[in-house]
Amino acid sequence: MEKKEDEKANKITFRSIPAFRGLFIDQCLAQATEHGFSETSLKQTSWGNLCKYFSEKYDCTITQKKLRNHWDYLRTQYVTWSRLLARTGHGYNAETNTFDWSEEQWIELDKTIKNASQFKNKGLEDAEKLQNLFDGKFSTGVNRDTPGRTEPPYVEMHI
Repeated sequence: MEKKEDEKANKITFRSIPAFRGLFIDQCLAQATEHGFSETSLKQTSWGNLCKYFSEKYDCTITQKKLRNHWDYLRTQYVTWSRLLARTGHGYNAETNTFDWSEEQWIELDKTIKNASQFKNKGLEDAEKLQNLFDGKFSTGVNRDTPGRTEPPYVEMHI
């Protein structure tokens, strides 16, 4: 019985730590800059570094699975946000960081873009950092291929 109570006390949820989101994104950016990507995610070395960093910072065991789930959640949010921004006549209001669409437009958007309505009344928190993380703008080299890349890499033609 005592062991289960210790395990519960040693677990945290990311929502219970307001600063976690920004810190997680910053640490992921640092790891991606230092170690790069492995297909659609960070490299294994980076995940190990992140587990160690957050486990020590919050004095509990934080697994790679938990961090990966948070990564996937942020990436899904960013992809949804990007799809909304990419719409022709998107109605984005930079001052309020929201979209000026009618209720009918939101209903239609929810049919084509999963979870679009999560941005109905609020913008994407940390949008610029997430763009840097998932679009790879922080990396060097124009041929860098990253999960968020929508256009083919630049290829210089030599004649």
